[in-house]
Parts: sequence; structure tokens; C-alpha cells
Amino acid sequence: MAGLEILLRASTILGLAMAPLWAAPALAQDAGAQDAGAQDAANAAPAAAAAEAAVDTGQVAEILVTARKRTEALNSVPISVSALTSATIEQAGITSIDRLNAIVPSFSQVPAQDPGTNIITIRGITQVRFGEPPVALVVDGVQASSPDQGTQELTDIERIEVLKGPQGSTYGRNAIGGAINIITKEPTNDFEGQVSAEVGQGLYYRLFGQMSGPLVDDTLLFRVSAAYKDNEGRIRNETLGRKVDDYDAVTLRGRMLFKPDPALRFDLRGSYENLTGGSAYYFPIFPGQDPNDVQPIIANRDGKGIRRLRDVSLKADYTFANDITLTSITAYAYAKAATLGQDLDFLPYPLAPGFGGLVLDQTRLTKAWSEEVRLTSPSTGRLRWLLGAYYLNTHRDVASSAFLDLTGAGDYQLVRLSYLPERNRNDAYAVFGTLDYDFTEQLKLSLGLRQDWDDRNQTNPATGSEIAKVFKSLQPKASLSYFLTPDKMVYVSGARGFRSGGFNAESLIFPRQYDSEIAETYEVGTKLSLADRRVQLNIAAFYTDQENVQFYRWDSVSAAQGILTINKAYHYGIEGDVTARVTRGLTLIAGGSLIKSNVDDFNGTPQWRGNDLPHINGWKYNLGAQYSAPLSDTTDLMFRVDYAAFGDLYFFVDNLVKQDPVHLVNARLGLTHGPVQLTLSAENLFNKRYNTDYFSSFFAGTPTDVGFPNTRRQLNAKLAFNF
Repeated sequence: MAGLEILLRASTILGLAMAPLWAAPALAQDAGAQDAGAQDAANAAPAAAAAEAAVDTGQVAEILVTARKRTEALNSVPISVSALTSATIEQAGITSIDRLNAIVPSFSQVPAQDPGTNIITIRGITQVRFGEPPVALVVDGVQASSPDQGTQELTDIERIEVLKGPQGSTYGRNAIGGAINIITKEPTNDFEGQVSAEVGQGLYYRLFGQMSGPLVDDTLLFRVSAAYKDNEGRIRNETLGRKVDDYDAVTLRGRMLFKPDPALRFDLRGSYENLTGGSAYYFPIFPGQDPNDVQPIIANRDGKGIRRLRDVSLKADYTFANDITLTSITAYAYAKAATLGQDLDFLPYPLAPGFGGLVLDQTRLTKAWSEEVRLTSPSTGRLRWLLGAYYLNTHRDVASSAFLDLTGAGDYQLVRLSYLPERNRNDAYAVFGTLDYDFTEQLKLSLGLRQDWDDRNQTNPATGSEIAKVFKSLQPKASLSYFLTPDKMVYVSGARGFRSGGFNAESLIFPRQYDSEIAETYEVGTKLSLADRRVQLNIAAFYTDQENVQFYRWDSVSAAQGILTINKAYHYGIEGDVTARVTRGLTLIAGGSLIKSNVDDFNGTPQWRGNDLPHINGWKYNLGAQYSAPLSDTTDLMFRVDYAAFGDLYFFVDNLVKQDPVHLVNARLGLTHGPVQLTLSAENLFNKRYNTDYFSSFFAGTPTDVGFPNTRRQLNAKLAFNF
């Protein structure tokens, strides 16, 4: 009831605040649902956008999205969505998901420990380290099966859609906080390509190449891309006298599109990544030191991290004579991540005479294949529907070993203290459907329902002990939207999402099983095109009740890691963004969010009651400006600057350590002369130093608290040639 009351109050406040804007005159094309079955219409969107850019109208361009598994205009979707086109991705330098931090409200992703580990927070729902993510990460219709896929490099991307709030009715388990929908560029019917070279500080360089074209005109098309990235690093270990944040990565991506008939198309996609880099370069924080200060890294060992990603998928679409589309997506994914030789005490000296320190080796291997089948109605009628079924088979093996180093230098002599293996075999099933009905051209209803079953089994290979359980949940969603004019919409929605429960590795430290996390969210929002479509304003207010909130603990001595739960919590907030085309060459961007979270019940005890949930910025805002202008008939200039401010947050639910606000500036300057592009970029322009991760000794069992430093200022220059 509390959530409903807050929703009603927010609706009233929002309605009163927006009333003058709704009444303002505006001109726009109909933002109704686009033809979902017409794949070619969606595929033509990039070309249409390019044509519009060539004859710039000075308006905010309309964006087509597939957030609800059908092609729709962004302004007609009753969901809070941040959508980035290929032009924005290039102009803002978005090469990984964490680059979205600076421009997407209510969202953050920060690195931690090794190349595969990251902490995503979206709308107050936070990543559980080594557990299930709070979002569905979807690439070309295929949902990621491992959280280690969340930090992969983004190459040759057409569009990124960040959906906020539970999306379980569409994407199923783990879409409890939202979804990130990534669409790569499709093959083209004309030969085109790009080669580029980028260099920067830390002996950084990146080589990239892409080519697309027809093998058989209009029938068989291909697209391939390759990237190689190498960086010596910028962060120095003072004890060892070398850099510890180095990395070396190769990324390959390919697509082949086969259209033997206007009604039938096959889309084959594959990608490959090999990454090796520094790992777990934490630093100790001694009593009396400010936990917000970045201290020197002084461990007497430096860990190494690896990640290997492989995936392949085949999507088939067949459109029947009545314009109903049958879609099948079959996918296989392989993800391996490891951190090797990680120092566990992060100190430069022996823990005791003759003992060098504690060392960790950990490997995570996930193999998964999935199948999704769905039927989609045409989008031309008042009634539109979608029906589907999903299956996922996952094999995930994890092994953590803690060693005692008897020397601490030179030839290490390691004695194993503990070995915690786990073998997970999971089968997930789901059936789902959506129904959209237009009562009138102004009033529209959207309903969604999905039932998920997650059958999990874990075995300890060392002892033979076994545990199994089926975690299941019904995830409904309903929204009602009203269009005051074709380009001014207000909506209200309610949704339920769940993050599957699971098992901790067998140990003496943590309980073997933890329960599924449930989130119920109520939302009210508006999407407004103003000033003859020169201004786009989006606002949403939300309230979320949570049960069994999952959080992470670690014990460095035994190498045991576990997920625990908080019985009840809630959070509420407001978010918004605005884009304004001030002139044909100048665009201003702004966004922000306010979120308040609260622990309501921790296992029936007063402990932590009233505390904030971890890794949630209480406030966040971003400001940006982009200016483009022709310098001559063949030369164009582009300058973009993005400023982002992140409010204070707590690293753990005990609320003992709080991160101070962080302010970051990124800038890019580009010159285009015919087919040649030169881009100068600065990330973290003013070299702000802060901790992206933090462990207290209570939560980690380490001799001291430890912190993980952010990436330093990075200045790069990139030269590209398009053909």
C-alpha cells in the first residue's frame, strides 16, 4: 500500500508540474507503434537517420527501438529508456558499458577485482559480486548467460537501449532492475568499411578494422570487424616497481544475413574475445587514513586476470501471409574468467617471520546454450500481441583456492590452505506474452506476463555433496499510457521482477542456499516533445519494494565467498533527461536522478534497519554539449564535452564507509575531411582520483580495509579512414 500511495502522490505532483508543458503547441509525426513484422523498416532506420542528418531539420531525431521485442518509436514506449544511436556512440566515445555512466541517469557500472568482475547498479538494484546481475544484458536478441560478459568491448554498435525498472515480463529472470539491449550494425548491400588507429597515454594503442557488403546482392550479406587493444598501464605498484593495470585484448565480431525470400531471413552472428590484464590491485587503508583517499599500491604480488569469450547465434524470422512473424533464436556462449596469483593481504611485508602472505587463485567457467521461439502480431491494428517460450541450459564451474606464500619474493613457495570448488548445472524455462490494446488514439493499455522456472543443481566435486532447488516466479507488468498529443505522452505502470536464488560453495562460513530476490515497482512518467521537436523531455518517478535483497561477503583466509540476503528493503526516486537542439549545430544534454533506499528488515533483527543499500548514488546528474559545424565544403568540426557528478554512496550495507561525491569531465574534438577522421579525446580530464571498490576488514577478513583505484586521466588520438 505504501508503494501505491507514493505512486498516486507522484502522479499528482507530476501532472501538476507538467500541465503547462502538455498544453504547449507542438508538431510531430505520429509516435504510435511501428510495423513490428517489417524487419526491413527497422533495418532502414540507420539509413533514414543518415539521410535526415544530411538535411538537418534542427529537430531532435526520432529513434526507433526494439526494447519490447518489436520495432517502435522511442516516444511511444511506456518505459523509461535511454537510447543511444550509432552517431551518439561514436561522438561520445562509448566503447564499453561503463562509459554510459556519464550520460545515463540512474545507472552506473564500475570495475572491480579482475577483467570480468563489475558492479552494475540500475534504479537502486545492485550487482551481487559473482552472483546474478541486476539487469538482462541482451546483444542482438541473445541474453548473456554470465556476468563476466558485462565488461566486453563494444565494437561496431548500431544502438544501445538502457531500460529502467523491472523488465521480467519481457526478458525474464535477472531483469529485476532493467535491461541493456545492444544492437550491432547489420551487413549492408553496398561495400563499406573503416580502418582506424588510436594511441594514448600508458603506451596505449588500439587498432580497428571493419568491412561490410554483399556476397550476393540483396540476398547474402556479410559484416566483419576486428579490434586489438594494448595498454602498459598507468597505475604503479610501489613495492614491485611496475604497472599493474595493463591489458591486452583481441576482439572479433561477424554477422551474415541471408534473405532467400522477402518473407524469410536468417541472421548468423558470432564474436570472440581474448583478454589478459592486471587483476586485484587493491591497496591497504590503515587506521586513521581517509577511506576516500587513493593510497599507493604496495602488495608484494601482482595478480593477473584473463577472460575468454566466445558466442554464436542464429536468428530466423518468417513472416506469414497475415503478417504474423515467427522468430527463433538459437545461441551458444562460452565465458571463462580467472584471477591468478592475487595477493590477499595487499601488504608489502610478511604476515609473520618466514611467511610471505596469502594468495588467491580463482577460475569461473560458464557454458550455455539457449533457445527462444516467439510469435509476433503485426502492429497495424488496435490489438497487438506477442507469445513466446524460452529455454536456457547452463554449466558453470567455479573454483577458489587460498595459498600461504612461504617466501613472499622470488620463487614462490605456495602451500594450499583451502580449496572451494563448485559445479553448477542449471536449466531455466519460461513462457511469456504481451498484449497491447488501443482504446482510442490517445489511451493505450499494455500488459505483460511471464512465468520463469530456474532448476538449479550444485555439486561439490571434492566432497560429492549435492544440493538442488527450482526457483520460480510469475512476473506481471501493466502500463496505461495517454497521449495528450501525438508527441506528448504520460504513463503509469506496475511491474514485478525477480533475481534467481542459488547456492554458495560449501564452506563453514556461509549458508549453502540463498533465496530469490523480488522487486515490485510502481512508476509514473512522461515523454514530451516540445518547441517543434527541438526539445525532448523525459521524466519518471518510481517506488520499489524489495524482498530477499542479495548482498556479498568474502573471507580472505578461507577464500570463501557468499551471498546473503536482507529480508525487506525499499527505494524510491525520480529521474529525467532533456535534449535540446539550440541551433542546427549546437545540442545541449542534461539528465539526473535522485534515489533514496532503506533497509526495512534484516532477518528480524534491528541490525542495519534504516540504513541505505550499498552502491547506490543518492543523487547523480550530467550536463553535456555538442557542437558541429562545417569548416569548408569537405571539412567538418565536432566538439563534445560531458560533465557527470555522482553523489555519495555506501560501499556496504553497514553504512560505515561512504564514498564522497565524484565529479568527472570527458571531452572529444573531431575533424572530418572527406573519408578521413581525426579525433582527440580526454577521459577523466581533470584526473580525479577515487575508489571504485572498497572492502572493510569485517566484510573481507583482510588485515586492513582495502580500496580499488579508478582509472587515471587518459588522453588519446585516433585516426580513421572510411571507405
